[in-house]
Amino acid sequence: MSFTKEQNQAITSRERNLLVSASAGSGKTTVMIERILSLIKEGASLENMVVCTFTRSAAADMRDKLQNALLRRVGDGTEFSAVAERELTLLPTAEISTLHSWCQRLIRNYFYVVGADPAFEIADEEEASVMLAEAIDEAVEQRITSADDDFSALYDVMLSGRKDTALKKLVRDLYHYSEAQSDPEAWLSGGATEGLRNPGLGEEIAEQARKRLSARFLPRAKELLERISQSGFKRNYEAAEALVEKISGKYPGNLPTSSGRIPDGFKGLADEYNRLKKDYLKAEKGLVGFDEMPLPDARTEAFTRVLLELTASAKEKYAEEKRRRARLDYADLEHLTVRLVENPVCADEIRARYRYIFVDEYQDVNPLQERIISAMRGASLFLVGDVKQSIYAFRMCDPNIFLGKYARYEDYGFSKPVELNANFRSASEILDFVNRVFSPLMTEDFGKIDYRNTAALTSGAGFGGGEIRLNLIELGAKSEGRTGVYSVLAAQNETYCVVEAEANRVVADIAELLEHGSVRQPDGTTRPVFYGDIAVLAATRSAKTALVYTKLKKAGVNVSLSDPLHFDSVPEIARLNEFMKYLVFGADDVALAAVLLSPIAELTDDELALVRMSGDPAEKRFYVLCEDYAAKKTDETAKKLAAFFALAARYREYARTHAACEVIGRLIAEKKLFPRVAAGDEPELKTDALTSYLNHLASSKYGSSVSEYVAYLGSSEAVADRSAATDAVSIMTIHASKGLEFPFVFLIDTDHKFNVRETYGKVLCDSELGVCMKNFDELERAVKTNRLTFAAGLRKRRGIMEESMRLLYVALTRAKQGLYVYASADEKTVKELSEGTLGFDPESADCFFDWLAPVYVVYGHKTYRAEDCVASFEAKEPPVLTAPDPEFTAALCEYYDAPKKNAAPHRSVKKSVTAIGRDEEEQQPEYLTGADDDRAVIKGNAYHRAMEKADYSLCASAAANKLRETEPSFALVDEGEFTAAFETIRERVGERKIYREKQFVYNPGGTLVQGVIDLLVTDGNTCEIIDYKTSKTSTILSGAYDVQLAAYSLAAEEITGMRVTKASIYSFRERRFFDAEQDKLEKIKARLKSGEL
Repeated sequence: MSFTKEQNQAITSRERNLLVSASAGSGKTTVMIERILSLIKEGASLENMVVCTFTRSAAADMRDKLQNALLRRVGDGTEFSAVAERELTLLPTAEISTLHSWCQRLIRNYFYVVGADPAFEIADEEEASVMLAEAIDEAVEQRITSADDDFSALYDVMLSGRKDTALKKLVRDLYHYSEAQSDPEAWLSGGATEGLRNPGLGEEIAEQARKRLSARFLPRAKELLERISQSGFKRNYEAAEALVEKISGKYPGNLPTSSGRIPDGFKGLADEYNRLKKDYLKAEKGLVGFDEMPLPDARTEAFTRVLLELTASAKEKYAEEKRRRARLDYADLEHLTVRLVENPVCADEIRARYRYIFVDEYQDVNPLQERIISAMRGASLFLVGDVKQSIYAFRMCDPNIFLGKYARYEDYGFSKPVELNANFRSASEILDFVNRVFSPLMTEDFGKIDYRNTAALTSGAGFGGGEIRLNLIELGAKSEGRTGVYSVLAAQNETYCVVEAEANRVVADIAELLEHGSVRQPDGTTRPVFYGDIAVLAATRSAKTALVYTKLKKAGVNVSLSDPLHFDSVPEIARLNEFMKYLVFGADDVALAAVLLSPIAELTDDELALVRMSGDPAEKRFYVLCEDYAAKKTDETAKKLAAFFALAARYREYARTHAACEVIGRLIAEKKLFPRVAAGDEPELKTDALTSYLNHLASSKYGSSVSEYVAYLGSSEAVADRSAATDAVSIMTIHASKGLEFPFVFLIDTDHKFNVRETYGKVLCDSELGVCMKNFDELERAVKTNRLTFAAGLRKRRGIMEESMRLLYVALTRAKQGLYVYASADEKTVKELSEGTLGFDPESADCFFDWLAPVYVVYGHKTYRAEDCVASFEAKEPPVLTAPDPEFTAALCEYYDAPKKNAAPHRSVKKSVTAIGRDEEEQQPEYLTGADDDRAVIKGNAYHRAMEKADYSLCASAAANKLRETEPSFALVDEGEFTAAFETIRERVGERKIYREKQFVYNPGGTLVQGVIDLLVTDGNTCEIIDYKTSKTSTILSGAYDVQLAAYSLAAEEITGMRVTKASIYSFRERRFFDAEQDKLEKIKARLKSGEL
C-alpha cells in the first residue's frame, strides 16, 4: 500500500511526540495501524502500548483492522512473520479501548492506592443520574431547614409553578461542568468566581468583540467609500463616510437613510452600501448597551456562593452514596486515574509499562482527560484529531486543548504537527465544493483554523464523477406584514405546508436516485443504488426529518432513524408519563391538565376553561376545581371528568401491585392508543416509539413500580437508543453521522435557525469567567443581564457559531459520490440570491444556509415553488406479491405492536415468546455446527437477516449477490442453504401475500408477550406461520418450538381474524419444512389463553 508524504511522516517520525491534524477521510486509522506495525518491527510490543479511541465501536474496528494486518504478515516469509504471530497472541489483552476502559483497568490494578473498593462496579448513566438527583434533593432539603436568608431568597427566585426543578437542574449542570475540570474542588472554590472577583475580564471580552467587529467591517467600508468617491456618486458619499465613522466608533447617532431615485449607473454601489450597512447593524446589535449595564450586585454574588455551596454539598452526598454501593461513575474513572498517574507510588511503574500512547479524536478531550494524557510524560505520544470536526462542546470537550499544542507545539515537547489533508473518501467535485464553502468561512479568527492555507482538502484517491445539487424551496412572501385577525390554525397549516414542500422534494429526489442512480465501485464498475447507500442528515431532529421519514415509509422505501429516541418528544408518550405522575402525586395540576387534554380523558381546551371559570375564584388548585365540577355538575364535561377520576382510581389501585410496564400496557390497550396513533400524524414514527417505550418500561431497573419510575423521571430523561438498519435509508442528526460515510448524502433543513438559547440563560458557565449569574430585580421580579453574563453570552454565542460551522463541515464530508443540499427561503431572499445582493457576514449567520448562500450563487441551484412540491410517489411491492389488502394491513399495524385490547390482569411485566417456551421446556436450541458460544447465535441471526431482506422479485443467485453487497452478515450464511431456502419458500408461498419479521406485543392470558413472526403467509381467508431455524433436527422434532408456534398462531388469529391452518418450521440444515401437529398446537393455545403457560 502506498502512502502520501505526510502519511509516511506520521508513520515513521520518532524524534519527539507527534500531533497529527487529520482531515475528514484522510485515512487516520490506517496511519495509526501502520505506525503501530512499524514500532513493532523496531522492537516495541503491544503490551507496552495504549490506544485510546472515542467509542467502543471505534476500538473494536481498530482491533479488527490491526488483527487483519498482523494476519497478513504471518507466514509471509519475512523475519517479521514470527513477531506478528507473537503479537497476535497479545492482541486480545492489548489496551485498545476507550479512555474510560483503560482507566477502569488501571484502577482495578491499583485500587489500594486510591482507596477504591476492589469489587467496584460502573454505575450506568441511568443509575448515576438517579443517585445524583437524590443527592441534590437531600442537599436542597438540608438547606431549606437551615434558615439561610440567601438560600431562601435564591430558592424563591428559582421557583417555577411551586416547583424547585429549575434550581435542582442548575445544581446538576454545575456539578457536571465542575467534574470535567482538571481539578473540580479547586474550580468550585476559586475558578467558578473568577469573573466576580475580576470585573475587568468581562470588559476585556466586550472590547475584544468590538475590535473584531471593527476589523470585519472597517476595511470593507473604507474600500467602498473609496470606490464611491472615485465614481462621483456624491449623494451616497456622506452616507458611506458616516458608516466608516460609525464602525470606527466616532459616529454616535443613527446612520442617515438615503432617499430619492438612484441613477442606473450607481445602483450597484447603492445596493452594496445598503447590504454592508444592514450586515453591520445586525452584527453591532449584539454589542449595544454593555457600557450601561450594571456589574453583578451583592445579591448575585450571594446567590452564586449559595449555588456553589449547594453543588459541593450534593457532590459530597453523591460520593457517599457511590461509596456505599461500591460504584464509580465515568468521571470517577478519570479523577482516580489522575491520582494514579500523578502518584509516586505507582506512576513510574505505569509509565514504564506504557511507553507508547495513541489517542484518537484528540480534539474532543476535556481538561481532565488532558491531565491524564499529559501525566504520561516520558512516553511517546501520538495524538490524532481534527479541530474542524470538534462538535461535542455539550460533553465539555474543549478543542482549545488541541489548538494550544497545534500553535505552540515546541513548548509542549512536540514535533511540528503533521497535516493530513488528502481525502480518500469523496469525489473531487465534492472536495472542491467543501473547499469553496470553508475557505472564506473558517479562519484563524473565526474557527481558529486558517482553512484556505492549511486545511483545504485535496483528492487522495483521485477519482471524480461526484454530483452536487443545490436546491431552494421558494415559500412565498413573508407573513409578518399581513393584516387582519391572526389565526393560530392558519399559521400552523402554513408552517406544515412549508415543511411538507421540502420533505416532498427530498423524497422525490431519493426515489429518483434509487430508480436511476448508480454507485461507483473501487474497480471502476458501477452497481445499482441500495437503500443503505443514502443518508439524510439534519442539524437537529425536526418536523422536516419526521415528515421525510413518514413519506419515505409511504413510498415503500426501507428507512430508519438512528439517533436516540427521547420519549418526551412524542406527545402521546409524554402524556402517559404525566398520567403516571398524576397517579403518584394526585395534586399535580400540570400533569392533570396534560392528561385531561389527551386521549386518556378527551377533554378540550374550552372544557378546561369552563371548569376554571365555573369554580371558586379564590381556589388556585386546579385539581380541586376539577373534582368539585365532577361532583356537582351533570353536563358532558362533568361526565368526562367523573369517568377520568374513576379510571385514575382504578389504575392507582392496580399500580399498587403491578409494574409500570403493566400499568401503561393495560392503559394503552384500554384506550386503543395504537390505533389512534396509526390514524394520526407520523404514524410510523409514533407506533415505533410506543413499542420502544413499552420495551423501555419493561427493561428499566426503575420500572418495577409506577412510583419508582416517576421518581426516575424526576431525575433523568427517558431515552432509547436506535441503531440504523443495515439496508435502509438512514435519517440521522449530523452528530450521529460523525465517523460514518455514505455514497449519497441529503443535507436538509439548512435554513433551521441555530439554537442560541443557552446565551440567554439565568446562569452561564464559562471556562474563563466561571459561574455567571444575572442580577435579580426584586421590584420587577425579573432577572436582568449584567456585564458578566453579557460577556459570558458573547463567548457562548461565538462558541456555538464556531461549533455550528464545524458541524456543517462534518455533514458535507460524509458524502462520497453525491451531495444534495436543501433550504427553504421567502421570495425576498430568493430574489436577492438571484441578483447577488444577499449579504455575507459569516459571524452574523443565523443558519447553515447563510454560509451556503454564496456557494449557491457560484455553483448554481434549482429553485422550486413550494406549491409545486407535491407528493407523487407510491410504494412498490416486489412482483412476486400481490398488492396488500388495506384492511388486513391496517389490522396488522393496529395490533401487532400493541397489547391485546381489554387486557386481563398481568402476571408479569413482559416475556418473549421464546422465554415462555423455556418456561415450558428447559432446553435451549442448538445452532448450526453445534457451537455453544455467541458465534452460533450470531450465525443464526445472519440466516434470519438474509431471509428478511431477500428480494423475491429476483432469482436466487441474484438475490444472494444483492445480499452479499448490502448485508455484511451474509458472509456467515452458507449460500447453498440460502438458495435452497429461497426457492423452497417461494414455491410454498406461491401467489399468496407475505409479511416478514412482524413484531408484536400481545396478551393471551395475563402476560404481555413479545415476539417476532419470521414469515406470515395469507390468502385473505386463512394464515400460515413459518419460522426459520438453524437448530439440529433432533431439537425440532422434540417439540421444543411448539409453544412458540402456538403463541404466534394465537396472536395471528386474534389480530387478523383469520384461522391459522398451518404452522411450520423451515430447517436450514435439512433444507425442508417441518409441519407442526395442529391438534397439539390447539391444546397449547388453550393453555396460553387460560394463563397456565
